[in-house]
Amino acid sequence: MASHVTPAGAAITHPPIAADWKPWSDTWTQLVQRLSPRRDLTVIVTPGAGQGSPACMTVPDATIEVNADHVTVDPTVADPTDLTMRPLYATGWGLLVHEAAHADHTRWPEAVDDTCDRRVLDAAMLLEEARSEHRHLARRPRDRQWLTAATTELLLDIPPLFSRADAATAAALLLARVDAGILTVDVAADARQAIRAILGGKLLTKLEKIWRRALRTRDDDHSAMIEWADQWVRALGHVAHQLAPEAAGRLRQAIEAVVAVIAAQVHSDAIDALNELARRQRAAQNATEQAIRAAAKRAAEQLFRRPATVATRPPADAERAACGKLTRALRDAALREPTVTIGAAPVPPGRLRVRAAMSNQIQTRMGQTPTSEPWRRKTRQPNPRPPLRAGIAVDVSGSMAGFLDPAAVTTWLLANATSRLPGSATATVIFGDQTRAITRPGQPLAGVPILPQDGATEGLLTAIDALDDQLGLSAAGHSARLLVIVSDGWLDSQELALCQGRLDRLARAGCGLLWIGPENSLPLRGGRIVLADDTATIADLITSAAVDALRER
Repeated sequence: MASHVTPAGAAITHPPIAADWKPWSDTWTQLVQRLSPRRDLTVIVTPGAGQGSPACMTVPDATIEVNADHVTVDPTVADPTDLTMRPLYATGWGLLVHEAAHADHTRWPEAVDDTCDRRVLDAAMLLEEARSEHRHLARRPRDRQWLTAATTELLLDIPPLFSRADAATAAALLLARVDAGILTVDVAADARQAIRAILGGKLLTKLEKIWRRALRTRDDDHSAMIEWADQWVRALGHVAHQLAPEAAGRLRQAIEAVVAVIAAQVHSDAIDALNELARRQRAAQNATEQAIRAAAKRAAEQLFRRPATVATRPPADAERAACGKLTRALRDAALREPTVTIGAAPVPPGRLRVRAAMSNQIQTRMGQTPTSEPWRRKTRQPNPRPPLRAGIAVDVSGSMAGFLDPAAVTTWLLANATSRLPGSATATVIFGDQTRAITRPGQPLAGVPILPQDGATEGLLTAIDALDDQLGLSAAGHSARLLVIVSDGWLDSQELALCQGRLDRLARAGCGLLWIGPENSLPLRGGRIVLADDTATIADLITSAAVDALRER
């Protein structure tokens, strides 16, 4: 069995820490101070660590290595500081607890003379496995769950060929942990019978007395540990390596069964942890959604209580033509083919099915009631036209000075075209030095607005929230929804992340997104992006985007 404790004076080379596991190593270095009263411990978590074992403790530099292959989570996704997620990597954390127990309680080897028989020292370290965990549980009984999980990896270290010495090793690693409070009697019952079949009842009883004495030994009593180890070696005697092939398979199966039982419990705990994580995520999402809706309601109450008044101009002939084109396109897109259903009927109209009709005639001649329906007919059910909800947020800051005319035409086109569709509505909010609504939902514009020019660029977040509340842009339903942002994207840096989050939220809810701006724009992600300077191009693109929003319903 590979040693889990590298003694003082040994040459040590630690593996380099993988970049993804560096935060875990740093966090576990802090958390190990809760497991052990020592303050000099360092933890390395990385693939390949452990010096040939799943985990190890190197005494000279007070370092614990844990092979990250046993920490079965994605280090870039899981949070090592989230204690509720620890069941997802129970085995890996249990290995850390096991090595922390060694760091705190395996003190006696420092006083052992170099002339000590190697076989005796190996036996003492074997007995130390359960003893250190037993001492740790006396101080931290809540760590039993993690030490039990780690036992699966430590048991797999038992050699596959079962001599009497191997069976004794299995007893020290498995049965001694029952007396140490790590495993239950029921879990180890079959393994105990298999070990007894190899060792015999007399020898197993003798070894049992030895490990129980070891469990009661103080951390610094090296002479007692060497004495128990010497008794262990003498009890096995010269037949220690005598094979027992007839019982080896039974013991291997019993150990695998113990590992399977523990692994099943670890898996069950992990499922519970995942369910708890999902519940917390849903609760957090619901809380976030409620906060956003509350903010949207406040913004709508602020902006639409008293919309700002802006001057207007009569639309040009080309602009009227573009509005008519947009209206026709929206009406065509709103049309839905009727739903056609084909079913059977006992009487016309419809198409006669000859076989079914003959069956009816035969049943009638035999004095039976006809059961078949020989006529096949098509039924057409008209589908309602979905209305369009379109929100427009227009940037009127100083950097938009050269683009205000196309922005004004965009506002007028959508407001008037959608007002001609049954049940449709649009609303417009401008933002700059301050955020103002200039049209309420369903309110058409008498003319093309003459947009004011402000200085700063603030308020896009408020504009999006207010339009969402008034038009239901994030509410899934019968209406097609579209948010149009007219801006160069030179926004307030504090709002950028929040605005991007709002756009992502609307996109997930099925709202169409369209960003219109000049050639030098810095648009946010999501939706269709239109960078153009001429009104004609923008009118065509608005038509295309609005039609797509309707057709996706």
